[in-house]
Amino acid sequence: MTMDDLKGLRELHRERQRIIDRMDQLRASVQRTSPNLDGMPHGGQQRDIMAEYAANFEDAIRTLGTIEQRLTERIDMVEMGIRDANLPPRETAVVWCRFVEGMSIGQVSHELNYSRSRTYDLYKMALQRMFGKDRTQSDRKT
Repeated sequence: MTMDDLKGLRELHRERQRIIDRMDQLRASVQRTSPNLDGMPHGGQQRDIMAEYAANFEDAIRTLGTIEQRLTERIDMVEMGIRDANLPPRETAVVWCRFVEGMSIGQVSHELNYSRSRTYDLYKMALQRMFGKDRTQSDRKT
């Protein structure tokens, strides 16, 4: 496992959220439209809104399934990395929240009730144990 693998896990979380947001938008767009029920045929000029919705929603579900599978694989890698590095419980919690749950350092500190600086120190120590050197400088502000 590399730092790029961990960052890729966070990107998968973001992509998953984008797909979920898109699905919510699709649901809302269908709820806003109402069919024209005047009894008259409307021919080919009126598009089939429900068919379009179903196709877009099915595509989103398929994409979400692929992302979920990739997330599961990456989470398994993180679990093995944590075990291999023999991280203490606090460092494990920080790494888990940061990468598996997709939280920012600020969110992790709030979730674990640590100061932001203490959370970052634990995060940095965990990465040093996992990768053997300081790989956190480029990740400091995220």
